[in-house]
Amino acid sequence: MSLKPRFVSPHPYTNQDVIALARGPLVYCVEDFDNPWVEDHFKTLILDPAGEIEESPLHETEGGEPGIALVVRDAAFFLDVNGTLAPDLPFGAIGQKDHGDVKTLHFIPYALRDNRGGKGHMRVGIRRKR
Repeated sequence: MSLKPRFVSPHPYTNQDVIALARGPLVYCVEDFDNPWVEDHFKTLILDPAGEIEESPLHETEGGEPGIALVVRDAAFFLDVNGTLAPDLPFGAIGQKDHGDVKTLHFIPYALRDNRGGKGHMRVGIRRKR
């Protein structure tokens, strides 16, 4: 079984233009514990699938489970809707802006989420950069 990290997408009939990160059979998520800048449950985050994915050892969690964390570099953008998140806007009407402070996104296996503290901000499916 290949354990190479990869981006996965939902079936096109779901009309969701999101991507998720997986490694082998494990699905990964972004969590506020590793990405402390988040304040909106990652709702305005856009992920470029062309970003570089790196593997790094995940320090043992409280449950004693070792694992592999994934880091995506230079792939984060944010919705720019002048401070208003309007879900009815067509995607073309929404701009993308760089967030200078966010150069990396840290992902952990979804099964290990919420075991290390934080405020509970987490997301699996992230909007895809067009």
